[in-house]
Amino acid sequence: MSKKILVIDDDDDVRNLIYTTLSSEGYDVITMPSGKEALQLLMDINVDCVLLDVMMPEMDGWETLRMIRASENTKDLPVIMVTVKDSRVDKLTAIKEKATDYITKPFNPDDLVAKVREVLHE
Repeated sequence: MSKKILVIDDDDDVRNLIYTTLSSEGYDVITMPSGKEALQLLMDINVDCVLLDVMMPEMDGWETLRMIRASENTKDLPVIMVTVKDSRVDKLTAIKEKATDYITKPFNPDDLVAKVREVLHE
């Protein structure tokens, strides 16, 4: 059975790139355009990993991550932040908010696959 990956990003092109990249590696990929919608989905399905953008309207990635960590069902879920924000402060925020890993856009698709495999211990 393939691992299920949830991609949360408000940019259609980024969601499509990640979907195509991970699907071609055999992952079952679900994409959502917002943190709010994704949190609702996470109440109904189990996923193995989340790829989460930081800068999104309505609910940003940090707030979404805090909500994921606050739920008993998802508190240990691997979450990789995927963002253009690459300052030291942003990376320290990811550590403070208990992100599993961090990758900056633009990213090399092979690097993304490697990070996903690493957090899934494959």
